[in-house]
Amino acid sequence: CGCSAETRCSIDSGCLNRLLWVECDPKKCASGDKCENQSLRLRKYKKVKPFFTGNRGWGLMAEESIRPGELVIEYMGEIINSEMARKRIRESDLEQDFYMMGIQGEPDLLIDARYKATNGRFINHSCSPNCQCHTCEVDGLKRVGIYAIATVEAGQELTYDYAATYLDGDQKQPCLCQAPNCSGFIGGAKRKPMDKRSKKKKSPGLIRYQQANSRATRLAHPGLGRDQIDLIIQKDWFALSRQERAKWEAGRPKKKQKARRQTDDDCFVCDDGGELIKCSFKACPKVYHLECVNLTEIPSGQWFCPHHRCDECDEWSSVRCSTCISAYCRKHGTKDKMPGAQCAFCVTAGHKPKSESDQKSGDEAEESDDAEMDQTSDKDGSDEKNAEGSGEE
Repeated sequence: CGCSAETRCSIDSGCLNRLLWVECDPKKCASGDKCENQSLRLRKYKKVKPFFTGNRGWGLMAEESIRPGELVIEYMGEIINSEMARKRIRESDLEQDFYMMGIQGEPDLLIDARYKATNGRFINHSCSPNCQCHTCEVDGLKRVGIYAIATVEAGQELTYDYAATYLDGDQKQPCLCQAPNCSGFIGGAKRKPMDKRSKKKKSPGLIRYQQANSRATRLAHPGLGRDQIDLIIQKDWFALSRQERAKWEAGRPKKKQKARRQTDDDCFVCDDGGELIKCSFKACPKVYHLECVNLTEIPSGQWFCPHHRCDECDEWSSVRCSTCISAYCRKHGTKDKMPGAQCAFCVTAGHKPKSESDQKSGDEAEESDDAEMDQTSDKDGSDEKNAEGSGEE
C-alpha cells in the first residue's frame, strides 16, 4: 500500500489499499499487526443493537460514537447464485422482508441474509443515510461491509440507501424515512432539499387540489408522512390535463345544484293571469289573485298562502291537495279528508289532478317548505314566550 509504519494505514493516511477498497495483508503491510485497514479480517465491528422503530419494523442503533469511514458491521448471509435466488423468490413470500444483496464484481452471486446473518440485516433504508454498503476485497475474496459516511452518535439509528431496482410491473415500495429529500419510494430519484428562501410558492390551484385530496391520499397510503403525501398529490396534480388544472386554478369545482323551481305564471286557484301575489316561502312557487284568497289589499310583510295552514285549526299543514288550496295538519289530515294527492272534495267533484311533472316538482317544494316551516314555528314560539315574559313583568 506504500504506507509507513507510523501511519498504520488509518482513515486519514491516504492508504492506497483503502482507496481501492482492499484490506491490507499483515504479512506485507509495513504496519504489520498494527495496521488499521483490517476491520473485516479481524471483525472489528462497532457496538450496535436492534430496536423496534414502529411503522418501519426493526432497525439498528449505534451504542457508541462512529467516525466517517469506519466499519460498522459486515453484511453476511448465505452465498447463492442468481438461479437459486429466483427460485427462493418464487417459493417464498419476500415482498415485505427482502434481505438479498448483490456483490460488486460478481454478477451471478448474491448474499441472502434471510436465514443466516449478522445484525446488519436490521438496518433500514433512508434517502439521507449515514452509512453505505461497499464490497471490499479480503485475501482475494469479496466481502460486503457497511461503513459510516457521517458521524454517528450513540443512540442514533443506522441507515443506508438500498438503491433498489424494479422490474416492469413490480409495485414500488413506499419509503417511510421522512427525510427532506425523500423520493417517496425506495430506490426512487432523490429530491433536492430547498431552503425557505428558494422554495417556490404553490399555485392556488395546487393548494385547492391538495386540500380536496389529502384525506383520500392518507387513507390510500397509511403510514406515510406529510411530505410523502404532498409529493404523491403533486405527482397526481401534474398528471392532470391543462383543462383540468385550469378549472382548479379558477376555483374549486363545485357540485351541480338542483335549480329551484321558478314562480308560477298563473293563479293557483283560477289558473288566470293578472296582478298576483306570491307566497313568502322561498320554495313555494304559487301565486294568487287577492280575491281568490279572500284579501282586499296586498298584505304588508310576510304572507303565507293557505296551502301552508290547516283548514281546521290554522296550524302548519303537513298534507296538501294538489288541485285546490285545501290543506290539513297531521291531526286533521285523515283519510276521509285527504284520501290521496287530492282532497275528498276534489275527488268527488271529479277535478283533474295536475300532471306528473308538476306534482313531482310540487312535492320537492313542499319538502323544503316543511323544513322552513319548522324554523319559522320555532321562531314564532320563542317570540310568544318572550311576549309572555314581558307581560308578566
